[in-house]
Amino acid sequence: DKAEIRQSADHALENDPSQPIRQLLVAGGIDLQERKRLLVQGANALIVLPGGPGTFDEMWEMACARNLGMSQLPMVCVNIDNYYEPFRQMLERAWKDKLVKLRPQDIIHFASSAEEAVRWCEDAQHREAPFVELKKRKEALRSQSVLGSPIVETTPKRRISLVAKSLSWLSSFGHQEQTDEMQAR
Repeated sequence: DKAEIRQSADHALENDPSQPIRQLLVAGGIDLQERKRLLVQGANALIVLPGGPGTFDEMWEMACARNLGMSQLPMVCVNIDNYYEPFRQMLERAWKDKLVKLRPQDIIHFASSAEEAVRWCEDAQHREAPFVELKKRKEALRSQSVLGSPIVETTPKRRISLVAKSLSWLSSFGHQEQTDEMQAR
């Protein structure tokens, strides 16, 4: 039984009915911002597996979005063999030094296995709002990527985005709403 794989210009979607996670989205895209948008589009939780510099960038961007209140998506880091221990320690230090407003455990949860991470995400679905809608500045919404490729909007599906080496957030989303809210105070 091979998994069904659909290819398009933007992503590959793999479905394996024998697994609890029904969709694995491998995002492509013409530029990094488009790829990041595809990774979180319609997600209701985010899982980070061990990865390299791209994963670190995406993970930090999402941690920033959560800390600034720009995202409420539950986020869990699979900390196999303490791979992400330095990241956890940096968040703890930033909290101790009053450099972040959220407690580290409210920014990202650390799990010791992929199974534990999936269980945590499933539990988070009961704790969090049923679906968190992404808000973007009007000027961030566009029909083409920076390099001119068309951006295809799709109806968000409830899913846990399990992306082997990728997770992130569109860096510009929500910034204007937050600025307006802070000015109103």
